[in-house]
Order: sequence, then C-alpha cells, then structure tokens
Amino acid sequence: MTTKTVPTDAFSVAVIRRWEQVGSKLLTLAEGFPEEKCETAPVDGIRSFADVLRHVVLWNQYVAATVRREKADDTANELSKTKYPDKARV
Repeated sequence: MTTKTVPTDAFSVAVIRRWEQVGSKLLTLAEGFPEEKCETAPVDGIRSFADVLRHVVLWNQYVAATVRREKADDTANELSKTKYPDKARV
C-alpha cells in the first residue's frame, strides 16, 4: 500500500485559494445583507449577523497572526461591538 503526499507548496496554494474564495463569498453576503437587520438575532441565544461577522473577522485575524508567528490573542470570541458597531466597520 502506498500513500500519496502532497507537496507543501501545492497544499499551501490550495488552502490559500480556498480561504480567498470563502472570504469573497462572505464579503458578497455581507454587502447584500440589509444594514437595518444586521444586529437582529433570529432567536434568543443566537448571534446576530453582525456578531457572526465580528466572530469570523476576529478568527481570521487570529489565524493570520499565527501564520506570521506573531502572538495571537485567543481570549475573545469576536471583535468588540463598541469598536466595530456596524456592518461598514466590520
């Protein structure tokens, strides 16, 4: 039985390409989402759309810092609503 190995460069390119595709789709979704509904949660205990965006952006920043071998803070679970109060800031 043999196993195939994927060269690191090819793997990195594939991951980066997929990351960019997901980011592009999320940006399109965010741009199309009505501003007046961004802070509305569908039900109690579920994040609003803006909270989800703040969560995704925080973890994107965390991953980027980790890849750059910088100290990444993983104590928060989303960006501050005070610092990022609306869709445009997020």
